Amino acid sequence: MTRHMARHMTDVIVVGGGLVGLLSAYFLHESGARVTLLEKNQVGKEASWAGGGILSPLYPWQYPDAVNDLATYSQHHYANFCEGLYQRTDDD
Repeated sequence: MTRHMARHMTDVIVVGGGLVGLLSAYFLHESGARVTLLEKNQVGKEASWAGGGILSPLYPWQYPDAVNDLATYSQHHYANFCEGLYQRTDDD
């Protein structure tokens, strides 16, 4: 292995640059992993863009309590999470 190759090694490859892929890559990177993100088109402009930020189940009564509990937890922490990302990236 050459020195050039060693500098570009990847621990994890994340396929898809939507919300889930980006957040997975972000948290993996924050934990110390070397991450490569692969997206065939423009990052964040496919289903995540079309979803318009919908984070919770559309019909909560149709989901198990565990799904609704996770959605409630996520909604409670969402504003602080977004503010933290903004502070780190200066991207709203």
